[in-house]
Amino acid sequence: MSDNEDNENESDKQEADAGQVAPLGWDQHGGPISYPAEAVGFRVRRFNLGARGGAPDVVYGDGVPLVIELGASVDELRHGVDGVAGKYRLDAVDHSGRLLADVPPAYIFLGGSAQPATHTADPLARVLDSVERLARTNADAMEKLTAQMGTVMEASSRIVAAADSAGVTRREPPAAPPVQVLAPYAAPQGELAPQVPADPSAAAAFWRAFADGLTPQIPMILGGLAQLFNKTPDAPAATPPAGDKGGA
Repeated sequence: MSDNEDNENESDKQEADAGQVAPLGWDQHGGPISYPAEAVGFRVRRFNLGARGGAPDVVYGDGVPLVIELGASVDELRHGVDGVAGKYRLDAVDHSGRLLADVPPAYIFLGGSAQPATHTADPLARVLDSVERLARTNADAMEKLTAQMGTVMEASSRIVAAADSAGVTRREPPAAPPVQVLAPYAAPQGELAPQVPADPSAAAAFWRAFADGLTPQIPMILGGLAQLFNKTPDAPAATPPAGDKGGA
């Protein structure tokens, strides 16, 4: 075997080891990906715009997962996803559509409108699409809520069973406290009774005599109170003039 043939075989071996390169084959770090000979296409998956984390969704075409050729271009990918913008993950597959292990996924971002171009052309279509997405969101929320109702009902049944096992549902209610009856008011008798005559005329005469005895004392009582609350020092006695004293 000549040296030229050896060099050609070595070049072919290096190319085979290097693998094939795809136009869309770029890893998450922006480097090119080398694909084995078994790789024939990409299974397309799309990340939801605005979603935090989570696995990307499989993109479907004609009811089946969308698979594009390994040598597809960006325009072909955009056509396959109906022009929907976003970040896409491309997983290499073989002839049977199975994912190839040990092959890193490729990532690509398609710019432009987040909705298909056919939806942005007609305002009515955009409104209908928004209503459809809103209804789909509400349906998903109700489906999740309905799925959780089974768990809630099961937990409630366990609580009821535990209460029944403890005899809570079969306990007698506590006895009501005795009713306290208040006795009617009775006027004091004997020494505590007011010394007021029972006869109205005699009672009037009693209070009239009391007022007549108290009335003369009112000025003295008021004067005493005035001195008590308005107490002022007594004025000094006036000193007689000196002449008057000598004449005396």
